[in-house]
Amino acid sequence: MKSLFILLACLLSFSVAKAQCWQSVASVDQGQTIAVKADGTLWGWGMPIYNELGLNDTTTRFSPVQTGYGTNDWLSVAADRDRSYALKKNGTLWSSGLNRYGSLGVGASVTHVDTFMQIGIDSDWASIVAGRDCALAIKKNGTLWGWGSNASGMLGVSFPSNQVSPVQLGTSTWKMVSILYGTGLGIKTDGTLWGWGSNAVGEIGDGTLGGEKLMTQVGTDNDWDYCSTNLGGSCAIKQDGTLYAWGYNANGLAATNTFYTSPTSLIPSMKWKKVSAHRAVLGIATDGSLWVWGSNADYQMGDSTSDVNPHTTPKQIGTATNWVDVFTQYSGCFAINSNGEMYRWGLNIFGEMGADRDSVILYRPTSLTKTCGTLPNDINIVSNQNLPDVYPNPTDDVLYLRTTAKEVILTNNIGQSWKRNVNNNSIDIRDLADGVYYLRIPGRVSKIVVKQSK
Repeated sequence: MKSLFILLACLLSFSVAKAQCWQSVASVDQGQTIAVKADGTLWGWGMPIYNELGLNDTTTRFSPVQTGYGTNDWLSVAADRDRSYALKKNGTLWSSGLNRYGSLGVGASVTHVDTFMQIGIDSDWASIVAGRDCALAIKKNGTLWGWGSNASGMLGVSFPSNQVSPVQLGTSTWKMVSILYGTGLGIKTDGTLWGWGSNAVGEIGDGTLGGEKLMTQVGTDNDWDYCSTNLGGSCAIKQDGTLYAWGYNANGLAATNTFYTSPTSLIPSMKWKKVSAHRAVLGIATDGSLWVWGSNADYQMGDSTSDVNPHTTPKQIGTATNWVDVFTQYSGCFAINSNGEMYRWGLNIFGEMGADRDSVILYRPTSLTKTCGTLPNDINIVSNQNLPDVYPNPTDDVLYLRTTAKEVILTNNIGQSWKRNVNNNSIDIRDLADGVYYLRIPGRVSKIVVKQSK
């Protein structure tokens, strides 16, 4: 006979914001959003057509739900349409979703992954970015690796076919890389800037237009500090904070109405430390203030207006000077401040903004912090025999739930998952082996321990 002891980590009252709540976010328009809290927990929301949230289902979520097996060792995230990636603090890399062209990096034997699966066995990854059906990652030794589709030369080197697992791209060492659609951009540890892939509208920035290229140095300067590719263009920041942009300017990327095929200095009177570019550009100035320009077709300006004309003059959002991270996707924007508060605005058609289904548009920056809860940093899970939603404790073979959910998911520590239909507010756990499991119910995650009675 089995006894089921329930240890519950509730998502408590949302009225108390937890300091340093969010630290990393990646999002796909009309798709999924994946994010890491400062306590190391992994969360997702939006529409996971191919299990991009790693929850072993395709249910659309309009508010954050914890994923990643309930653990608190996650560091950062990346996302592409149909798949998500997450990096752990121990240097291991994980992916979930559709494995088209080998884009998950887990080999060719699977078509999709329902819960986060480790990519290989290496534990020395430092960063990860996602492109269209491919990914690029940098190891702690600075080497650059890529996998997935190499269409348009997105991996930067000449491969005759798609790569289904990580392969090293050259021997150089890199500080950072960025990739979106068919173009990649990166900064080596020597401060030089490089571009590759599609150059249809001059987005590589080497002064030419058209074609596809392998890794090509952009100019000769060696004082580049940050870069971001976007829809038909690119941005980069030098070590002195000067911002440069180039490429197709239909959305006002370059903050002018001119078309460039090489880096051109923008707004020389301002200095910048980070930008995220898509149809709109979201930037953080060196004083910590937040600015936006470019397309406003989907309310990216954050001022409740929408229009088809590009905004070529940077517009400050609010007056705060404590912004630390930004992320833009096709139809929306995200920004995180030093308090860990995440703000987002734009289209919320499939819950990608983490707002309720009635909020199709977030017209202004709106805080997501109310969903942070008060979960301790170490996820200190305590025993309670009188839990309100999962009981009794102990139990022989049936777990009773107070929930309206039709189905719940049990996941063990190695990522295996089991779906359970809820019948008469109960689930049958008699087939579970001894071990630790995470029971997911809408609004909470419970850690349960199954033991065989002696």
